[in-house]
Amino acid sequence: MRLPLVVLFAACSASVASAQTAAPLPPPPPPVGVPAGQRPVGRDAYALAVQQLAAGQVAEATALLEDLHAADPAGLPVSLKLQEAYEAGGRTDDALALVDARTGGTAAGLADRGAVLSRAGRADEATAAFEAAIALEPADEQAYRLVADALGGARRYTDAAAVLERGRTALGQDDAFLFERAHLYGLALDYGRAADLYLAALADRPEAAAGVRARFRRLLEGQGAPDVLRAAVDRAQTQDPLNRAYRELASFLALERGDYDAALDGIRALDRLDREEGQSLLAFAATAEAAGATGVAARALDEILTRHPAGSVAPEALVRRAGLADRLARAAAERVPGPTPRADSARSDYRAFLDRYAGFPDAPRAVLALAHLERDVFLDFPASEALLGEAAASPDPAVAGEARLDLGDVA
Repeated sequence: MRLPLVVLFAACSASVASAQTAAPLPPPPPPVGVPAGQRPVGRDAYALAVQQLAAGQVAEATALLEDLHAADPAGLPVSLKLQEAYEAGGRTDDALALVDARTGGTAAGLADRGAVLSRAGRADEATAAFEAAIALEPADEQAYRLVADALGGARRYTDAAAVLERGRTALGQDDAFLFERAHLYGLALDYGRAADLYLAALADRPEAAAGVRARFRRLLEGQGAPDVLRAAVDRAQTQDPLNRAYRELASFLALERGDYDAALDGIRALDRLDREEGQSLLAFAATAEAAGATGVAARALDEILTRHPAGSVAPEALVRRAGLADRLARAAAERVPGPTPRADSARSDYRAFLDRYAGFPDAPRAVLALAHLERDVFLDFPASEALLGEAAASPDPAVAGEARLDLGDVA
């Protein structure tokens, strides 16, 4: 079929070919610059150089920065930006000259030299510079940090960690650079070593728990990291079963992987370990419900009310359990004359709360919630109206106002 069509429309072939010709590529963006005859100075020149460097106009940026540097050789921002331009243009020796002019002969300067050489691919010279930086101050932990920072900046994370390991040995301090080493191993994707070091830091620094959780959360994004971190925490718990920080971390990992049952087991252990009265369980219940794990949330609240019926958080646990059952009943569209198991539980808990804790701050809101439950699910309008009257007299203005509006509906 193709040949006859081509023959039939031969007269149109030229125009069709023309229409299907690829459109020319758009012209490249114009270079960053200034109108002819206008040469920027001072901050304007520096800002223009930064724009040009970002746009890949290395030669133009370098020329501007060299003029600025000549006018003020001690200006640090210009010197650093000029070094960046030299490195971008392959002028490594000129970049090194700037480093030497700023910090030559110091451990920091030698570490900077090593970083420049490393980025330039001059590995042997870089290693010599790093060794010289450490040799200058071998008993100063800052020398090892400077070199590790330089190596890390060059994305040589394993080498950076090795420098800190070497420093730890040289200084005779086993726990030196714990967090730095852990961070570098994490960047090097050595999740096992990173986890072990973070856990070692937690062993006697429980105040670091929040920071370690934040680091673990980032590590969890790595391929295979969740299983490695979980195994490390399990080992730590086996070695030190009474360490609260380890158990909190285990529950955190369970939450991150969505295993709320395992997380609840960990929170139960914390409750017993620290002889709490349900505080951790209460916080966990809120987290679980927010994530949609309502069954686990309910079990956490049950645990509080079973283990700590007279505890300080028992009133809040009871009214929260009532509210949870109330929400579940409405989500299931429970209503008489049909079965109302969740609504029955909610009604029972609301009534128990109001009987035991009528003077608690949550009581007016519980009265209002029970009134709504009686009206919407049980269709008991007299009971609802009586409860609304009680809520309308509440000292809580929000509850009282809502109840008065509802009384108008009931009437």
